[in-house]
Amino acid sequence: MQKEKDTRLIGIYDAYLSVISPFIIQLETLDGEFPVEILNEIRSIFTHLARCSVTDKDIVYEENIAKAERHVKRAILDCFKYLCVAYDEYFRRFSKINRNVDLSFVDNGKFLHELNRLHIEAVNNKTFAQKKELTTENIEDVFDDYEKAYNSYASIYNLIQSSAKSIDFVKHKAVIKDRLNITFGIVGVVSLILTIIFQFI
Repeated sequence: MQKEKDTRLIGIYDAYLSVISPFIIQLETLDGEFPVEILNEIRSIFTHLARCSVTDKDIVYEENIAKAERHVKRAILDCFKYLCVAYDEYFRRFSKINRNVDLSFVDNGKFLHELNRLHIEAVNNKTFAQKKELTTENIEDVFDDYEKAYNSYASIYNLIQSSAKSIDFVKHKAVIKDRLNITFGIVGVVSLILTIIFQFI
């Protein structure tokens, strides 16, 4: 019994350290905040773990370890949901900042094609999970669907991050081109004015 207890405890701590904590770090990096809902789940996890630690009754231990495990699952699900929103906001900010940049030059058009494909896939996966959640109260029924949506959104973020140098190069070329166009425009206007002036001299 003790070995089984230890295995389940280790599983909870491992999920917190290797899954929940890295998700929270990513959320704080993207949004600069720690979502209250996830904090509440973590508090519930450790409340039940504390109850496990202070009891010598197997039934109390079993009830609380099971509740802690459910809160772990709920915390991870909430991380999926919040990261979907955070990654979508990241995508929207990226699109807005680069609205005047011809991203079709990045990686010979492959970047923009893949970015659009991943965004459509991510939105569809999230919408599917949200609609499915309306029909059930059991998080097990939607857990895998939200994980799939999260993975799609994470792929968008990773694609943008991995293409950052190429995107900056295209932006730099666009700035140079804009400056040249402005310079030629000014030269053209000055030439026109001088031509008009010399006609009257």
